[in-house]
Amino acid sequence: MKVHWCDDIFGATQQQTRKLFPRTTCKTQKYEAKGERMITLPEYAEFFITSNQQSPLHLSPEDRRQLLIEVSDLHLQERDFYKKVDAETENLDIAYAWFQFFKHRDITKFHPSHDPPSHTKAKSIESCMVKAHSFLTKFFSDGEDWPRMYKTPEALFSTWANLYEIKLISKGQFKNQVRLRIETKRFYNLYKRYTQQFYSSSKPRNQDTFFKEIEDGGVIVYKKRKYINSKKKSCVDIYYSRCYTFLIKLYPELKFEWDHQTDAIQVIQQLKQLQTF
Repeated sequence: MKVHWCDDIFGATQQQTRKLFPRTTCKTQKYEAKGERMITLPEYAEFFITSNQQSPLHLSPEDRRQLLIEVSDLHLQERDFYKKVDAETENLDIAYAWFQFFKHRDITKFHPSHDPPSHTKAKSIESCMVKAHSFLTKFFSDGEDWPRMYKTPEALFSTWANLYEIKLISKGQFKNQVRLRIETKRFYNLYKRYTQQFYSSSKPRNQDTFFKEIEDGGVIVYKKRKYINSKKKSCVDIYYSRCYTFLIKLYPELKFEWDHQTDAIQVIQQLKQLQTF
């Protein structure tokens, strides 16, 4: 079979999506009718999938086998127009003309890795963003709220806030940039609570996977302990510009902003008030 056509697909998981991949690259396929001997035939399968969803199949930045084409809505709901289209597909002369058109079309410069000139794939990748990266882009967007977020009722504000440190760096590689330093265990627990709140059907990553993913997102994870508010603890350092640079390489259409980047003085003052509350 040359084409497998799947109409109106919705919300395939990563595991379900991956099952399609080997079918699009395998050279042979085994077939077995009930009560008959299994036979092996050459396989030429391509999967054509239609959907009204932005991301019907799970798509990651590394995926190369999915080619996304956004269909124009120019004739949406124009039933008379599509009646004419349907009638023409029944005309064998027109069908033969289409066959000749595609048969002689020059595709010497085409390669499957070439995406159509649109942002469709980038938007789809972003909608399937790794939860750790979504956490990075959204959790710190409200400078007034995030230092208090997910605080347990029994924890004092000062004790809670002392596991955060916001500082304007005056020298070195990150001169004139705002550094957010967070104790490692606190950072991971914030991510877990964020995932439970906004992605309740998703299971949080284990710690090793999570820290690998946030490193891919530009976060600096230290193997040795660092000082945070005069106490030595396992920490991570987060710089907006570094994370932004790393993340837009993975998600080209991505845009996000953190308040402690745009209004560092106010956020630092608010955090200090919590630490002395």
